Amino acid sequence: MESPRAAPGAPPPPQRLMRRPAAGGSPEAVLEEPAATEWDYRCPLKPGSSCVLGQKEGEDNVLYSLDPLRGKGQQLGKKAVTYGYNWDISPDALRLALVDPHKYHGRIQVLTVRDSAWHEVSGEPRWGDFQSIAWAAVGKGFFVTSLPAQPY
Repeated sequence: MESPRAAPGAPPPPQRLMRRPAAGGSPEAVLEEPAATEWDYRCPLKPGSSCVLGQKEGEDNVLYSLDPLRGKGQQLGKKAVTYGYNWDISPDALRLALVDPHKYHGRIQVLTVRDSAWHEVSGEPRWGDFQSIAWAAVGKGFFVTSLPAQPY
């Protein structure tokens, strides 16, 4: 992700997602968004699977397919959030998981990419509000950080 510095008094330039071959070569732009846009991306562990772009649009985190050659693709789903970086893509790229400590508290929102359907996974009440999430490498569970509802 490239966020160029603006000249003094100039408006901030767009942010860009760049790609460069592992073997070397010239960098190329994949995506360009206005400087004020909140966005992030994730790529699954499974080779050949599409990456996903998460972009804050109003009250929603809108999730799009992200092609390394063509950039932002079709919308996969969207979910209301207070901020948009607390999500992850499953290793097989078939599901996305999202948490928001202010909106969903101790619940995980899971999107099935194939049919754009959301379902919810609840945690234990004593776990408190989930702050961040990552899929386990085998894709059968999650790691979450949380602020406990009360001390143990």
